[in-house]
Amino acid sequence: MLKTPHHLHHIATLLRVFPDAKIIQTHRDPLQTIPSAASMNYNLWVMCADKPDPKVVGEQWAAKYAKGMLHTLHTRDAKPDAFIDVWYKDTVTDPFKPAQAVYDFIGMEFTDEAHAAMEKWREDNKREDRPSHEYTLEQFGFSEEGLKTQFAAYRERYL
Repeated sequence: MLKTPHHLHHIATLLRVFPDAKIIQTHRDPLQTIPSAASMNYNLWVMCADKPDPKVVGEQWAAKYAKGMLHTLHTRDAKPDAFIDVWYKDTVTDPFKPAQAVYDFIGMEFTDEAHAAMEKWREDNKREDRPSHEYTLEQFGFSEEGLKTQFAAYRERYL
């Protein structure tokens, strides 16, 4: 499983080096993920730059993720059997169903021990116990229509 969106840029290389690789691609609406990523990266810039501009951060990271997503879409078209799709909302509402699908995809048994360990992790890491991450689209120079346009190919295919 590739955890970070940075991997989107290198999927073709991964499959060239490891042709039997199985890729678990998670999906969430860019209207949620891109502003969140911009906020996270802006807060990193604040620590290291004299005058970080949130709109520059937003533009840079949205462009980076949009380019990587297009690369991955083209790679998937060439080798669709290497991928399984997991929607974020499913991991929140019924996490064991996508977990079972992933185990099946990679040819592993979803054991009672694995299920119990996942359940314990969920209990120890409740979402409602985390502090909220607050930001707005406008703060980073985004608009709903702009992000819908920038990520249209992805949104049409997966949302």
